[in-house]
Amino acid sequence: MFVFAKEYFHPFNPTPLKYKPLIMVGPSGVGKNTLRKAILQKYGGLFENKISHTTRSVKSVEKRKENYYFITREEFLKVNIDFGILVES
Repeated sequence: MFVFAKEYFHPFNPTPLKYKPLIMVGPSGVGKNTLRKAILQKYGGLFENKISHTTRSVKSVEKRKENYYFITREEFLKVNIDFGILVES
């Protein structure tokens, strides 16, 4: 799969640079975490993991600051308005 992606996207970005975002989205259970782990294992020098912010409640299997930054809706809106740093809102 990675060879295909590299060959397919090469014409669009022939000189890849570090620190360009790779954003994965999809419904729960589709395999985003599995793919993320595989990418980090194989291409760890090009990618790093970032922790998302969410306003939902913590699930019993999740750890704060490891799976998500859990914040209030007010904090979420303030960060997005004051700093404009969120990709999705």
